[in-house]
Amino acid sequence: MAKKKTLVEQAKENAAEAEKVQAASSLSKTQAELAAVRKAYKEALGQIASLEQQVQIASGWSVPKRLKTTKPKRNAPEGEAAFGIVLTDWHAEEVVDPATVNGINEHNLEVHRGRVSRLWPKCIQLLNANRTMSEIDEIVVWVLGDMFSNHLHPELIEGNELGPMEAVDLVRSELVTGIDYLHEHADVERLRVVCCWGNHGRITDKVRHSTGYTHSLEWLMYHHLAELYTRYDSPIEWHVEKGMLAYADVKGWTVRAHHGHGFRYLGGVGGLTIPLKKAIPQWNTTRRADYDLFGHWHTFDRGWTWVSCPCLIGYSAYALSLKAEKQPPAQAALVFDRERGLVYAEPIFVD
Repeated sequence: MAKKKTLVEQAKENAAEAEKVQAASSLSKTQAELAAVRKAYKEALGQIASLEQQVQIASGWSVPKRLKTTKPKRNAPEGEAAFGIVLTDWHAEEVVDPATVNGINEHNLEVHRGRVSRLWPKCIQLLNANRTMSEIDEIVVWVLGDMFSNHLHPELIEGNELGPMEAVDLVRSELVTGIDYLHEHADVERLRVVCCWGNHGRITDKVRHSTGYTHSLEWLMYHHLAELYTRYDSPIEWHVEKGMLAYADVKGWTVRAHHGHGFRYLGGVGGLTIPLKKAIPQWNTTRRADYDLFGHWHTFDRGWTWVSCPCLIGYSAYALSLKAEKQPPAQAALVFDRERGLVYAEPIFVD
């Protein structure tokens, strides 16, 4: 018969058993912590090895060999080029009330005269800037129409600051002043002025096609200016077209200019690109051109073979109705290189 344990002995055994359980639990916890430390240590060793490898690769790189380059040339232009200036859509006497265009633009006779006076010096500045890269010995000025607004619509009769004949007289004087300024300050061997009539200068309700020039106050203004310069044996050449399209050879490239009302654009997502891709191939079937220049749409944009030239009047209620892009008032400057064609086309900002 087993000896019955006393209460004291039983308590001692229980205490010993509890110590064993606690010791086993502590050992298990310690082993888990040790495993985690070993895992972290192993990962750290891997990172150290990777970093050491990167350091070794980087330290083994040699200094890159500097390739031979040519020293930039100063005042050493190359090639033969012509500088182009596009004047279009002045709408000289038309008023743009800021309240009608959300304060974006304002136009009146005072604003117009200020923009025109800033235009001619800007042309010379851009000409001289491009002379650092090209030998420019010629200027071609394209005057592409809508230089005044006329009484084409009832709202123009109500709002214009000048009547049609007064507007013609103003623009005529400004063109003479500007062309003479270019001739005096440009230092070129040749200066040409190519003129196209627009849709605003007409005295008929609708645009005429075969007889459009005979009903255009704008064409009459150009014609008189050309006769004036011829009468005084001016070296400045004037080319006044009776038709809608004016062609000019510029450094061996054929440039076709027109006001821009000869094709329609109804606000499609493709912009002017879609109607132009239809119009230009059709015009090329009769006489091919390398480049097309036009105004009318009051927007500066360009493709590889065409330039849409901006307006001097700036953003107006008409532009708003067309959903046209808001652009500052400007004209366009171009450079035609004999070897590469149209190499530069940018706005001439006048504000």
